[in-house]
Amino acid sequence: MSDVIRIKDFRRRDPPIESRGYPRKCLHKRVVLDYERRILECRDCQAVVDPFEYCASLAVEMDRYNQSRQALTTEIDYLRKTHDELKNDVRNLKRSKKRHAS
Repeated sequence: MSDVIRIKDFRRRDPPIESRGYPRKCLHKRVVLDYERRILECRDCQAVVDPFEYCASLAVEMDRYNQSRQALTTEIDYLRKTHDELKNDVRNLKRSKKRHAS
C-alpha cells in the first residue's frame, strides 16, 4: 500500500481517501501526499491537484492570514490604549468627586 501523508497534520494514512460527494465545486483545500505515485490528491473529491497551484493557494491564504493578524494587532493596541485612557478618566472622576464631596 502507498505511503500517504496528510499535509495538514503530517500523519501517515494508509487507506485511500473516500469521496464526500460535495454538491458544489471542490476547492481542494485538504490534500494528501502520495509518495509512491508522487502526486497530491484531494481528500474530498480524489482529484489530482497541481502542486504549484496548491502551494500558490497556500501562499495567498497565508497572506490573508497575516493581513488579518496585523489588522487585529493594530485594533488590540488601539483598544488597550483607549482602555488605559478610560481607566485614567475614571480614576480622575473619582478623585474629583471626593474633592467636591468634602
